[in-house]
Amino acid sequence: MSLSSMARTSLRSLHPQRAAIVSHSPFAVHPISSCSPRCCISNTAVRSIASTSTARQQLPWFVQDEPEPSPSSSPSSSPSSSTSSSSASPSPPTIAPPRPPPDDLPSSLHPLHDHLVKSPFLDPKSIAYIDAQSADPGASWTDWIVVATLRHGRERGLRGAIEGVRAYASRRRLSDTLASNPIALSTNSSDRAFAPSHPTVTGLPNAPSRHARSRNAGKGGGSTSTTADWAMVDAGDLVVHVMTADAREVWAIEGLWEAVGRDNQRQQEKYEAEHGGGQKV
Repeated sequence: MSLSSMARTSLRSLHPQRAAIVSHSPFAVHPISSCSPRCCISNTAVRSIASTSTARQQLPWFVQDEPEPSPSSSPSSSPSSSTSSSSASPSPPTIAPPRPPPDDLPSSLHPLHDHLVKSPFLDPKSIAYIDAQSADPGASWTDWIVVATLRHGRERGLRGAIEGVRAYASRRRLSDTLASNPIALSTNSSDRAFAPSHPTVTGLPNAPSRHARSRNAGKGGGSTSTTADWAMVDAGDLVVHVMTADAREVWAIEGLWEAVGRDNQRQQEKYEAEHGGGQKV
């Protein structure tokens, strides 16, 4: 009798029902296996199950054993969770539209307003326009005065801001001259006696020369700062002031022109009272 026949005979004698089932299985007798059918689970799996059950029994009372999520309740498969996550995502930042010009500002100054509000140096909310001719008719040397404040943190950008305004004013005067007289290229088209021939800048300190910078660097990095708090562009019929917030409070240009307007109004009323309502010449 072979070994396999002897094994089947012994199994039938010990466990008749189990032997009947095992005898029909291809794994009933394995030539190179020495374990019984109850040893089908590997030792590694047994140790894993034992360690897991032991770890769960050793958990502290304040630690909750969270059940594993089922595939049907996973966040990726829930449409409501995907909707809530998409709605909770932050919206992309939006760029605020530029501030429109004041209603009483002439249309000829709208391009200047667009240039100023788009400047990276200027605070768009700080731009103010003063009608100099209305405040002091016949005596003002300019038509409009513009006041603008540097952005917070850009106080050292005064030179860049005022040079940008001067470049714009130069282009504007040249384009106006070419449109009115294409032959004459002179930019001195203003009829005012003290009007500059081209937009000029006042208030900026002179930049240090290359020799001064190298000399200060040789002395250990001496200061070559040319920081200022106010500058002005005089373009004849237009004057633009650019300054820091502190300098604007000190100079109070708007308040000065309001005082000029009030004084001129009082003189006008006094003249009308003395001359029976006649218009001042």
